[in-house]
Amino acid sequence: ECKGLTAIDELSISVFGSKTIEKAPVDRNNDDDEDDPSSPEAFESAEIIESNRLDALVSGLQISSQLARNSESHYSLLSSVFTAKKLYWMLTETNLTVAAKCCNLIGNLCRHSGKFYDVLSTTICKVEVTDDSSVRGKPQRPSFRHISLLTILAKCCTSPDPATRKFASFAVGNAAFHSSELYGQLGVCMQPLSAALVLPSSGNPPSNGGPDGNNEQNIADEKTRANAAGAVGNLIRNSGLLSGLMAE
Repeated sequence: ECKGLTAIDELSISVFGSKTIEKAPVDRNNDDDEDDPSSPEAFESAEIIESNRLDALVSGLQISSQLARNSESHYSLLSSVFTAKKLYWMLTETNLTVAAKCCNLIGNLCRHSGKFYDVLSTTICKVEVTDDSSVRGKPQRPSFRHISLLTILAKCCTSPDPATRKFASFAVGNAAFHSSELYGQLGVCMQPLSAALVLPSSGNPPSNGGPDGNNEQNIADEKTRANAAGAVGNLIRNSGLLSGLMAE
C-alpha cells in the first residue's frame, strides 16, 4: 500500500495535488472538433478525467487513513506524500467528501504520537489578487495571506457537511492529545468546538422510522458532539494555557 501511494503521488495527473488537467495541443489543420479544447467533447473529457481523479483521491485517502491508524511506522512516507500544501488544497479546494476524508486522515496521523504536529503547525501562504482596476493607473496586484492548517480545521468543525464536522473534531482532539505543542494555535478551535457541543440534530427529533438521510445525519452529529467533547478535554489535558479562553 505504501509503495502504491508513492506511485499514485508521482502520476502526471497529480491525484494528491492541485495541478489542473492539461489539455492536449490543438491541431489547427485538423477539422475534427474533438481536438478543440473548447468543444463540448473535449470539455466532457476533461470533466470525466477530473471526476476520476477525485474518485482516486478519495480512495487514496481511505487507504492512507488505514495505514496511519494501523501504525505510526508509516508516518514518514505519509508525511512525504501529504504535505501541508496538499492538505490545504484538499480541505479548501476540492469537495466535501474529500475534505471529510482528509480530516479523518489528519486525525489518524495524530493518533499514535505527535510526530505529525510539525506539519499541522505549518502556515500556508495564500496569494490573493486585489482588483484595483477601477482606479485609473492601478492594475490588479497580488496580496499574501498566511493561513494555518489548524485554522482551516477549525472552520471544518462548522462545515455544513456532517461527516466533515465529525472528522474535523476528531482531528483537533488528536492534535491536542499528546502534548501542548499546538495549544498556541488551537485556540481558534475553541469556539467551533463549543458550537459543535450544542449542535442541533438536523433540526429534527431523533428518527423514529423517518428518512434514512436524517437518521444518518443525527448519528453523525452525535459522533461530532462526542468528538468535540473529547477535543475540549484534550485542550486542557497537557497545559492550562487555554483555560482562560475556555472559561470565556
